[in-house]
This record gives sequence, structure tokens and C-alpha cells, in this order.
Amino acid sequence: MFIFKYEPIKKLLLPVLNFQALQKVRTYIYLFLFFGLSIAIHIFIISKLFPHATQEQDLALNLENLNQYKILLILGSAIFIPIFEELIFRGIILQFFQQRFPFWIAAIGSSFIFGIAHIYSLGVMVGAFMMGMFMAVLCKKTNSIIPAMLFHMMNNTLAFLS
Repeated sequence: MFIFKYEPIKKLLLPVLNFQALQKVRTYIYLFLFFGLSIAIHIFIISKLFPHATQEQDLALNLENLNQYKILLILGSAIFIPIFEELIFRGIILQFFQQRFPFWIAAIGSSFIFGIAHIYSLGVMVGAFMMGMFMAVLCKKTNSIIPAMLFHMMNNTLAFLS
């Protein structure tokens, strides 16, 4: 991967690419707890405040016209995009901010940028910000971005299938 060739990026990413976190039971407790909370918040709050957010995102991404590429869409949205986005948002941006600010400011800042990157609609941005906060805390609790990648993959798979 080209991003590992740039030394400052490598210094940010390597410490949080911690696969040992996957060997700890508490990682999965955090993962499923945060994922469950994320779903509950989406169902009971975000979907009520922004009832058309999902449809607006689908229209912006033009998903209806891409049915013949369903397998590629699933692979891209459920595997490759979450890995790439987590490397960028939690691996680089969150870690960069954490070197300069307390964790909560770094988490809010990186989650805000993550929300803006999902600018399909205000509802999608709010949902992405909230999801970014969960993933930032997951990174902090597990000292790894790998569980955040799994969270992101689970979220995108659920969103794609619903």
C-alpha cells in the first residue's frame, strides 16, 4: 500500500494496526455493544429526525442503476471502503489529532471530518458522525483500528442489505 511509504503516515498507522486486539474477548464485547447502540440510535433517533436520509444517499450514489454490479458493490462497500476509510479517518486523522489534543477533541474532530466526507444529506452526515464517534472510542478502548474496521464492515453490510 502506497500510504505506508510515507514515513509520518507509517508512524501514525503502525501502532494502531494491532491484530492482537482480536484475541481479546473484551474487543468483541465493545464491538457488539457499540454496534448495537449505533443501530438503536439510528432506528430510534436519526431515522425519526431524518426519515429520507437513506433514500437520499442511495440516489446520490446512483445505486439503483448498478444492479448488474451487485457483487462488486458488496465487496467495495462492505470490505474495501471500510478498510480504506478506517486507515484514513481513525488510523491517520484520529491519531494525528490525538498527538495534539485530548482524546475527546480528537474523536470529535475526526468524526466531524468523517461526517463531512459522507455529505449525501444532513441525516447521513449526522449518522456518519455518530458512527465515527463509536469507532473512535472503539479504537481507544482496544488500542487498534482493526475492530473499527470490523464495525465499519458490519455497518456497511447491514446498510447495503437493508
